Amino acid sequence: MPALQQVKHETKGISNGATPSRLLTIPPNFFAITMGLAGLAGVWRLAGAFYQVPPFIGDALYMIAAALYLLLLVVFAMKLILKPKAVMGELTHPVLGPFCSLLPFDDKIAGQMTTAHPHYDPHLHAGINYLAHLSSKSAYHVYAVKTGEKERRLLGTIPTEEPAYMHSFGMTEHYVILAEYPLVVSPLSMLLGGKPFIENYHWKPERGTHFLILNKQDGSLVGRYKSEPFFAFHHVNAFEYGDEVVVDLSAYPNPTIIGDLYLENLIGPNSRATSQGQLRRYHIPLGGAISGYEVLSEESFDLPRINYQQSNGRDYRFAYGSGRRKETPDDFMNQLVKVDVQTKETQRWFEQDCYPGEAIFVALPNASREDEGVLLSVVLDGKKGTSFLLVLDALSFRELARAEVPHHIPFSFRGMYTAS
Repeated sequence: MPALQQVKHETKGISNGATPSRLLTIPPNFFAITMGLAGLAGVWRLAGAFYQVPPFIGDALYMIAAALYLLLLVVFAMKLILKPKAVMGELTHPVLGPFCSLLPFDDKIAGQMTTAHPHYDPHLHAGINYLAHLSSKSAYHVYAVKTGEKERRLLGTIPTEEPAYMHSFGMTEHYVILAEYPLVVSPLSMLLGGKPFIENYHWKPERGTHFLILNKQDGSLVGRYKSEPFFAFHHVNAFEYGDEVVVDLSAYPNPTIIGDLYLENLIGPNSRATSQGQLRRYHIPLGGAISGYEVLSEESFDLPRINYQQSNGRDYRFAYGSGRRKETPDDFMNQLVKVDVQTKETQRWFEQDCYPGEAIFVALPNASREDEGVLLSVVLDGKKGTSFLLVLDALSFRELARAEVPHHIPFSFRGMYTAS
């Protein structure tokens, strides 16, 4: 490990009474300790609001975290002055600086915010994502980064006055599609507002939602297509069909869902049911205007999954997601759904007092059909207080197996499958 050797070599024998050599061996990932303490302090404060826990515990943890953070800043300032090469080696080291080593790219594409759901383009052999640059001249930068490389290639830039909150985006064979919802932020208010991140955004429905279509080949903006105002976290899929681009997503009439997911609204005395997503299809004529949308299922729908390797960016048939049963309108997400987006037929899996997490599609080896595989979901059994891994046949949507554990697994929206 060159960085470790560098640190040991450069700090050996350094001790003039003011700078103990042992301090200079503290790696940068120690800053993660302060983040963990601050998070724990926040949990104690929240517990105080609901369970009468003494608030001073959270306050004390915050003060400890702040003191430790300041101490680490002083140590690393000294270290940077005395041993700059050792510091730079640690910041790019996969063990000594894990929260830093994966961040730097060997390019100058500016930006502060990106999406939680990048795409992979098998033709370019590259990941595709966008970066929002907040400044006096804000813009969305769409870029590609090839597997194993750390240099992003700029595909195109779209200027914007007030950047929108976009959690995901769509991609077809030739295009990247940004759905610019009217939940927007002023860069200056983000800088000076002193509010939690999402509370700097403002809902401006009079703007409408705009679909921005960018050509991956030459970076040109094909068009900006306006629709009625709506909000969405997740794109489902997108594909080209003749002279139009088809975009499927889970839509909400407004961003109320964000506030619904605040912890105090989920478990507090004034808890309320969350807003429900609607699986919609937008047909975008490249030479015309959008005329409404098509509802693909009557069941509520979000946390979408498809057979990504076979269907992403192409005309497809099946989408999988989570939703809430119509029979229990005041409950949380309590069913999994499979939607045939061509026939609009919907299949459901649910069980009394059970709350499934995101359904992850895993294709069978050498599968010939799009829905030939299984769905995996970690389910919370609310009555037993335990969890189990549910395995559904994606074809029939029937249960194949479940693996139970004797305790609950903290509820989560996200999951992933990797072959061993």
